[in-house]
Amino acid sequence: MIQIIKNCGNKQDVDCFVCCILSPGDDKKVKGKDNEFLTFNEMRSAICENSPNLLKEKPKIFFIQACHRLNYTQSSIESDFIVLSDKPLVTEDADFYFSVATSPVNRAGSDLKKGSPYIQTLCDLLIDNEAMSLVHILTKLNYRVRRRLVADSRSKSKENPNEVVVNFVNTVYNTLNKDVFFFKMEN
Repeated sequence: MIQIIKNCGNKQDVDCFVCCILSPGDDKKVKGKDNEFLTFNEMRSAICENSPNLLKEKPKIFFIQACHRLNYTQSSIESDFIVLSDKPLVTEDADFYFSVATSPVNRAGSDLKKGSPYIQTLCDLLIDNEAMSLVHILTKLNYRVRRRLVADSRSKSKENPNEVVVNFVNTVYNTLNKDVFFFKMEN
């Protein structure tokens, strides 16, 4: 996975770098095909080390659906934010955006054919909201995913539909220096 990130970060003539990852993991790391974990710090470093000039002052965006393993326990949640570094932000940390969706259930509520509610909703919002900034799209995403998970939970809990527990966390790490908009490419 790290090599793919390094290679993709080396492209010329791009306006930004966008990486989407759906994999087992948590709010700090994801598991690769080789069963090794890769932290978000390592992803950030791979981009900075490999393409300092090509992506300098350009957005580097990661959408990550990190599904917890089945042995998840509620006590394993320590915080609601990502700590990518204990040192102060420096130039190489600028212009990154991580959106990391986690859920304490295996496959993060995924429909095997359509994917997780996070990914489904993200795709819909990116397609339908060209005039909206990334930050505003992600705010809408949080609202829509929670609303959808509450509705799904109520329909599954016939005994007591008023007692709904939705365990969805979308953690955002944002050092972007400008708004980001996605536009459809003309053919």
